[in-house]
Amino acid sequence: MHTWDIAVAFDPSAVVSPDAVALLAGRLPAVACWAAKPDGSTFRARLRATGLGVDYLLEVAADKVSCAPSAARDGAEPAPEAEISLPAEVLLRLVYGRLDPAHTGGCDRGPG
Repeated sequence: MHTWDIAVAFDPSAVVSPDAVALLAGRLPAVACWAAKPDGSTFRARLRATGLGVDYLLEVAADKVSCAPSAARDGAEPAPEAEISLPAEVLLRLVYGRLDPAHTGGCDRGPG
């Protein structure tokens, strides 16, 4: 991610390298839980990274956050309120706090 930080300073169209995306995608749950700052609200969201088959369930409770592969769930829980499906590189930047209006990766805000 730090390589992208430098590259995008010189080229606004820079992307995270595909090798780095593949390597870091498995760390998304840990990073999401570490970076999250619960504010008392609760929700569940499904995070999907197109191109890598990444599919996580993000659960935000009043005081903690958990994120695990969706396939690990037994299906007995309620459906998530939102679904975020983005190209893997864009989802990675979202979780790492590097998705902003100037660097969306061509993704627009959708419903939910």
